[in-house]
Amino acid sequence: MSDDRVYCCNKEATCNNYERSELVFFEQVKFEKGFVWEKWKTSGICWIFLLSGEAGVSIEDEVVFVEAGEMFLLPALKGKLKAFTPLEFLYFISDRPTEYCLKTVSELGCLEGRGELLEILPLNQLLKGFVEMLTVYLEDGVDCRYLFEEKQEELFVLMKSCYSKEQLSYFFYTLSLHKEGDLKKLIEDNCLHVKSVAELAQICGYSVSSFKRAFKEIFDEPIYQWILGKKADRLKERLSGEEVNLKEIIYEFGFSSPAHFTKFCKKWLGMTPTKFIEEQKMTGEHIDL
Repeated sequence: MSDDRVYCCNKEATCNNYERSELVFFEQVKFEKGFVWEKWKTSGICWIFLLSGEAGVSIEDEVVFVEAGEMFLLPALKGKLKAFTPLEFLYFISDRPTEYCLKTVSELGCLEGRGELLEILPLNQLLKGFVEMLTVYLEDGVDCRYLFEEKQEELFVLMKSCYSKEQLSYFFYTLSLHKEGDLKKLIEDNCLHVKSVAELAQICGYSVSSFKRAFKEIFDEPIYQWILGKKADRLKERLSGEEVNLKEIIYEFGFSSPAHFTKFCKKWLGMTPTKFIEEQKMTGEHIDL
């Protein structure tokens, strides 16, 4: 008898969906006592569900004790986890929260944390069922990026259903605190090296619409104007240097032509680049770059 089933998420099939996304995925791991884990080198979420054993999470020179049946969020790009006993846990990485997930966190409002480095919640029955089903998927070799993106949203739905607003506020506070700081740094580090808002949003792991909202919350001004302002500030520094090569500056800042460069300077510096350089020489206001 022929088998007519479609193996859309089987690793032996040719389904394009069967590709591990580095932006959103779940993984189950086991470690021996004494093992130190610091795999969550991500600018986004690292969410741990402890299945068995005990561990210590080191953050900023302090150690927080965690045990089986608990879950917690790890601050982005920080800390390490050490197994005090044989350890098993499921972890969830997301550098691309969906709009529903971002909305869930933003709905909690501007809340203050309790000064804790790590907020821990016990797994209730629904969350235990969610984790158990995921472990079955993973043990059976299911590794579909679309499934994991759906599971990300399901996780946030369950969180809203199972825990109070106060519990969620404390739980997500660390995420919002560190995420905002990391996002701000990513934006500031890359804003002068991109050609569009879409490119900057992609670098930061957001859709364009979600990125614009997150940007507005951090900087409280339209992103396009902010980027142009940063570009103008940097341009002032370059034009105020001891040695100024206008051709190099035009190339460095991505201006399409000398005319485009001059037009930008007139709008943002109030004068042509040549006039700006002359005024800097007259006032002696040079910047050593």
